[in-house]
Amino acid sequence: MAVPTGLGSKDYILGFDGVESHQISLKPTNSSGRYLENEMITFGIPAYRFSSINTARTYLKFKIKALGTDKSHAVFSGSSQCFQQMILKNDSGVHLESIDNYHTLCRIMDNMKTKSQLESEASLTKEYRVLKQEKKKVDITDYSVPQTCIHDLRSGILGKGQKMLVNLDSMRASNGAAFTLELYCARINDVFSESRVARDIQYEITDVSLELELLRIPESLQMDFNARQLSTELVLPYKTYTFNRQDVPNSTSCNLQLSNHENDVSAIYSVLKKKNQGITILAATDEGRRKSLYGEGDAQRFIGGRFTMLNGVHQPSDVIVTQYQMRYANKSFPLSPVVLSDSSTLASQNAIATFEVGDKAPYMSDTMCTYDDKFVSLFETSTFILAQNFKSTSDPRIKNGLNLSGLGAPLEVNIQFKNSVADVHCLSFIEFTQTLYTGKDGNSTLNKP
Repeated sequence: MAVPTGLGSKDYILGFDGVESHQISLKPTNSSGRYLENEMITFGIPAYRFSSINTARTYLKFKIKALGTDKSHAVFSGSSQCFQQMILKNDSGVHLESIDNYHTLCRIMDNMKTKSQLESEASLTKEYRVLKQEKKKVDITDYSVPQTCIHDLRSGILGKGQKMLVNLDSMRASNGAAFTLELYCARINDVFSESRVARDIQYEITDVSLELELLRIPESLQMDFNARQLSTELVLPYKTYTFNRQDVPNSTSCNLQLSNHENDVSAIYSVLKKKNQGITILAATDEGRRKSLYGEGDAQRFIGGRFTMLNGVHQPSDVIVTQYQMRYANKSFPLSPVVLSDSSTLASQNAIATFEVGDKAPYMSDTMCTYDDKFVSLFETSTFILAQNFKSTSDPRIKNGLNLSGLGAPLEVNIQFKNSVADVHCLSFIEFTQTLYTGKDGNSTLNKP
């Protein structure tokens, strides 16, 4: 019989002498010092002796600078929009994580944060959506002068979502690195999606470093840990994402089939966007100012809600989702289709309820005041998402996600629209759990030995 925890307590564990932390600034291995659109930034993480990565204190630091004739008029989209792909490999070159359209995933996850968190992080990320709407001020920062930015990686292994220490001492590094991180710089239309004058804008990223917090333990403890590992493998579970892009047919409904083979899928995040979008010009007029205030040129505005913004005033959208449901084999998520007959409220509530974030008030469900003093949900204008949690319980000890490799059937996303749509595609991120096994020889693998 379990004893209530309130009836007793235990002494705190005393710290070991010699346990200390070190901050390491890793520079890119392809160190040109200057990275442009579509170029790759690579980091090699060595197998530091007696050390583990504390991911809670690890982040990416860099400087962003606008180039071109109209560089002083460029409007920055935020540090999370600077990279279009992230790849993490082990020393054998196996892709442990590979996330395409990484910047879109970052925006989705930012929308799942609270409004206060986004506002408090703005000085680090330079993501000023909340500030512009709250203070009714446009961003006229001169990005032709380098601006220092911080970015928290959306990596299951190196990001803040990893709750365990990532042990490096036990990892093999035959090519000089236990892990190799690759980041691909995004298109200019995503990094600087708005301009106050014209479109002759490029950018460069400089002074890049991966700031690692390493926890170093005494050699005797590490040797004892390694000895125990001889009889078993070191296990590191982590969450990551796979990306799917599907063209939506010119119709009033669609059945999108995502063929994936992951065996512990916990969630899906699907957003709708127009296929082609360039840099938006914000003319030096009242209309241009309103466009900037309400982010009308933002490359990561997700459609599907009831409205679109035009010069600060909400207008009926030409892409309105009226019903959706996910399906795998004979299972439907949710059990009944989400019907959005008069508003998108149920889609917002389904995401909040299934991900159990009701007490955190995600930014995507916030309300803004338009130029003509109407209160409109952000979800109806720019943060619309079809999100579904497949786990029956949030208990991390229980593996209860979908097994997409079991039946060989595709995961279906069924959507109905109010009117026929055109020039739209659906971007889906499937969240799943992987496990990294490290054997006694330091060899890491995704397949259990």
